[in-house]
Amino acid sequence: MIEKIFSQEQRIYYHIHRLRIPYAFHEEFYAEGMIALWQAYQSFDETLGSLDNHLNAALNFHFIDLIRQNKRASDAQLSARQQLIINQETGNKMTRSNQLLLDSPGISVKDTDIWQKIKARLSKRQWTWLSGYVVDGYSLKEIAKQENVSVEAVKSWAKEARRKLRTEKDLKARIKKSLERYD
Repeated sequence: MIEKIFSQEQRIYYHIHRLRIPYAFHEEFYAEGMIALWQAYQSFDETLGSLDNHLNAALNFHFIDLIRQNKRASDAQLSARQQLIINQETGNKMTRSNQLLLDSPGISVKDTDIWQKIKARLSKRQWTWLSGYVVDGYSLKEIAKQENVSVEAVKSWAKEARRKLRTEKDLKARIKKSLERYD
């Protein structure tokens, strides 16, 4: 009886062609079909029907399950690829907490006057750190590579920018007021 089960190539290929499985996957589905036939043979109960019907149903359902699994995996890969493209093209980078900065592309600065005052108080390098790290979400390493300097240099820009911004009481009050207005 075992020889009869493993001589069912035509049955396997019939289901492969009936389900229009691409040629590139024929070997994979053939191997899975042999496994499904063996499992169907082991679970066969003569009181429930004929062996041929049981084998056909087992192959059909097993192949449909494989197609669904491959579709889910393909969809997951496509979604990940699209998200990567969005991150690269829009600049919407992941933050340290693995969250995107924004759900929609682009940053809208509602109070440009505050940003202009901040920029006026900082040096060019300090502003580069602030806009790259805080606004765009780049890492220190990415900013250093872009500016062709060491990571330590970017850290020093950050330290000085923080020090300057902490001492600006009127600016801090204005930023706080602005944030309360948009919450």
